[in-house]
Amino acid sequence: MNESIIKNITYVDFYKFNMLKVIYKCYPNIITKWKHYTRSKGIDYEPILPELKKQIEMLEDLRLSNEEYDYLKNLKTSFDYNFYDKSFLQRISNLRFNKNNITKLDIGKDGNLELEFEGLWSDVTFLEIYLMLIVNDLYYQNKYNKDYKSAENEVIKKLKISIEKVKKYNDETFKYADFGTRRAFSPEILEETIRMQAEEVPENFVGTSNVYLAMKYDLKPIGTMAHEMFMATQGSDIAVRNVQKQVLHDWLISWEGLFGTLLTDTFGTLSFLEDSKLLYLKVADGFRHDSSDPIRWGWLMYASLLKNGIDPKTKTMVFSDSLNMDKAITLHSYFKDYLKMSFGIGTALTGDVEPINHVIKISESNGYPVAKLSDDYHKTLSNEENFLNYLKGQYKYRSFSTFSDEEFTQFLKDKYNFKLPKKLIKL
Repeated sequence: MNESIIKNITYVDFYKFNMLKVIYKCYPNIITKWKHYTRSKGIDYEPILPELKKQIEMLEDLRLSNEEYDYLKNLKTSFDYNFYDKSFLQRISNLRFNKNNITKLDIGKDGNLELEFEGLWSDVTFLEIYLMLIVNDLYYQNKYNKDYKSAENEVIKKLKISIEKVKKYNDETFKYADFGTRRAFSPEILEETIRMQAEEVPENFVGTSNVYLAMKYDLKPIGTMAHEMFMATQGSDIAVRNVQKQVLHDWLISWEGLFGTLLTDTFGTLSFLEDSKLLYLKVADGFRHDSSDPIRWGWLMYASLLKNGIDPKTKTMVFSDSLNMDKAITLHSYFKDYLKMSFGIGTALTGDVEPINHVIKISESNGYPVAKLSDDYHKTLSNEENFLNYLKGQYKYRSFSTFSDEEFTQFLKDKYNFKLPKKLIKL
């Protein structure tokens, strides 16, 4: 392969740009270390290692084009404010990637990819998305080899089935977006899936997290923040227990009240609701679910908003945890009389052919360990068990996923004086 898989600096999730605005303003000196994790078993990365090294070197050639600059310059919020000012645009124009930020690139004894990188947070954050997609693309090229076209056709075939399900459901209030860049089968397939959905179900398909493809197809770029925002700041001079509150405060100030959709589960949604109180619940456009039971999470957010005197239908609940179209439609049908919703669907639409379950996450900040707690114990992530346990203690961590249905029902009644209007279901 002689050309770069990543050809545009904006070929990245929109939330990266929006977090970067806060990073530049509030956290310009944090050094982050990142690590690749593979949850799938039996993945052989060794054949792709030589080409992966070449692709990393090619990232050094990425520059913001004039077209991309103009797009970002003219991008407006829902209140017709510019997303980014001249200072931000200048910094993005000067952004360069350095292969020397890659501190480890090898194959471990178990065959897993040992990939780590380190650098100033603002300089290396985009690498997470680029490297995830590069690894995916190279892995599938090697795995399917002569059957590559058949594998591509399989992804498109499954997408067409999903599109038909949306048409059959026939509900204009059902809105969903593409969240599939990082684990797409390939950039070509990602683009084709976005083009097809925009043409086939324009009333339901509201946009994509991929900034470049949003620009190319005149779609809405989708995304606000990720766990990264709360993880990298754990190594700052903020007391660990105050990280969640401080990040929410800094986000509010940096965006001047344009809060967007808040991620609730980095330290557990129960702790998020304790820290957010009335202010952040009121100013947020919505909230994103990314772990554990989405039905319970939906009722938890509904009950909390009601108790604080907020109409739940004035906030958008974004469900994005391992969704496929069947799950998204089931959630919408279940909650549509109670919640305003949108759905972020990734791998099921852009790479559903024996997908790799892998992630790249921050492992250290300013030399200190970091952790993500999550509402799902299986998604808890940290390299340091002692720090993980310390963090759990600081946030009085517990997850509603451990409650029985009866316990959860009673919890809502005791905490929020809320009685479930319908039975809990399992997806």
